[in-house]
Amino acid sequence: MSESLSFGGANGADYGEAEAQHHEFLSPIPFTWGPFIRADLEELHEIVERTLTRGGLSVVYGDSGSGKTTMALDLAFRIPGGHPWLGRRVERGVVIYIAGEGAASVRRRLEAFRRHHNRVLGAFGLISTSLNLMDPSVDVENLIQLIKERAEEIGGSVLLVIVDTLARAMGGANENASEDMARIVSAADRIREETGAHVMFVHHCGKDAARGARGHSSLRAAVDTEIEVTAEEGSAVHTLTITKQRDLDSVGDRLSGRFVPVELGVNQWGNPITACVVEPVDKPSAHMQALLDETAMQRADDVAAAGYRRLLTMGVKPTDGHTSPDYLPRQIIDKGLGDGFKKPELVGAMNRLMTRGVLRRAVIGQYSNRQDKFGLVMAEGEQP
Repeated sequence: MSESLSFGGANGADYGEAEAQHHEFLSPIPFTWGPFIRADLEELHEIVERTLTRGGLSVVYGDSGSGKTTMALDLAFRIPGGHPWLGRRVERGVVIYIAGEGAASVRRRLEAFRRHHNRVLGAFGLISTSLNLMDPSVDVENLIQLIKERAEEIGGSVLLVIVDTLARAMGGANENASEDMARIVSAADRIREETGAHVMFVHHCGKDAARGARGHSSLRAAVDTEIEVTAEEGSAVHTLTITKQRDLDSVGDRLSGRFVPVELGVNQWGNPITACVVEPVDKPSAHMQALLDETAMQRADDVAAAGYRRLLTMGVKPTDGHTSPDYLPRQIIDKGLGDGFKKPELVGAMNRLMTRGVLRRAVIGQYSNRQDKFGLVMAEGEQP
């Protein structure tokens, strides 16, 4: 590019005249020339250390009985007082919890938290009904207005809005349809943009827990943070695993908590009424660690296999002209990195797929010099 097309002349320092001209245009589309672009470090302002950012979007998911709601509520109860959550520091602020299902259990858990920790949660607010966030003209607008009013009333910003569950907020729409999932994501984006709050969905996993959260993959693509909750069978320990993190270096981090029952009273039969609170655990047990590692490997295998199938649909044969065991076709690397995996994890996944016989190296042709061309071939009938 010629010098006349750049700002600031030869030394690139004098932007005065160009900057003045830059502000004369009135296009509604936001646009900034490179010399005037500045990094806004507040965009990475953490409301939960190494976990959640201000104004972000996250999903906490798990199987039935995994403890996802209890874990999300424990976070919601700690932010108002600025108390650490599972060993991580949190910013103090207002939390609004939308209990689309089980508002009565939320009240019991709040009472258990009060008694166990002897704390008053003045900046925790409960919406005890489901909202249909698929209709932007009604519940979305009303929720935005409520968030702004409650923030003004209490004199502090709303840091976190938790929607429990995603399915209830979709009002019966199809979780597996890209159009419906796009609408719920768009609603969350609108709430974030208008209020500055982080929006968290509590969600279910699919039939195969190893394949992640239920529904269309566009949800995972849209969120900044994805957290899986798992329960150790026969134990009161539950573990959170950060399975996606867009901006923070914490993918793979695991946080564990023990569910401790608190007796609140007795029912009409004289039987105790209890609700759980969460106490942090240093690390998961060896058994739980092995289960989590196995699940992570299964996900990496799925991504690697999906990347291979993607090459086939594109008409590309993933040729392997290298002898290094670390060789991966470029498209598989791109898919894996986009899904939050690191290259060593994908290398391990491809090697496991070959060990299992799902993929194998084979001669798929010849180069112009008549030397054999090797590639990866999927075993016939295999469903990785």
